[in-house]
Amino acid sequence: MGCQYVSRYADIFKPARDCARRRRVECRLTPPEEGARRGRMSATADMRRVMHARARAGGHIHTSQLEPESALYNGQTSYQGNLIGNLLFIMKTSYKKGFTLIELLVVIAIIGILSSIVLASLNSARQKGRDARRIADIKQIQLALELYYDAHSQYPTSALYGTNLVSEGFISTLPKDPSTAADYSYSGLQGSASTAATCGSYHLGATLETSGHTALASDADAPATDTICTGGGTNFAGGSDGLVYDVKP
Repeated sequence: MGCQYVSRYADIFKPARDCARRRRVECRLTPPEEGARRGRMSATADMRRVMHARARAGGHIHTSQLEPESALYNGQTSYQGNLIGNLLFIMKTSYKKGFTLIELLVVIAIIGILSSIVLASLNSARQKGRDARRIADIKQIQLALELYYDAHSQYPTSALYGTNLVSEGFISTLPKDPSTAADYSYSGLQGSASTAATCGSYHLGATLETSGHTALASDADAPATDTICTGGGTNFAGGSDGLVYDVKP
């Protein structure tokens, strides 16, 4: 008659000679019992190795994560499947960790603050770049007007300003505002001419975007009350809102 083991995990490694010592007879297990005992011993050894590996990884294995004892006694094939499942579970819980909700919210808040700072700086740089182009355009148009005056002894009227400067080759293309693509403000003035039929002066200006630009301190700031020559268009005030950069000859 073979030895019957009805114990749990603590009795799995009890050797057969203990049974023989108690009964004072040699305890021999039947082949099925011997196979079951070896299977239980192998299963428990593997499970201990898994638990040690988990402990080295910095965690522990809860008893609810292990297979029940009855599953270990169902045979080697069932236990091997359970062991693989436990190993996969341990690998997922040990090495696949994510961020908490608070950490994600903190990161999102930091990204939002940095984005707002970068966008504000970028918009300011773009405004200064467009203002620099407006000032350069005004100076380029000024040069073309002086060349026109040398050729015609007067400045063009408002109607001729947009066509004759280009058609007569004084400027290749008439510059426009970089934001609105509109023509810059121009008015033909009588100036020092004896009659209003001759435009002896002009008033040219552009509206900047940057308040307190250094160029605004050295512009003409001419009023809108200067006498308009015939066909000179409508005059404008140079210092009306503090953003108009205007020039005169």
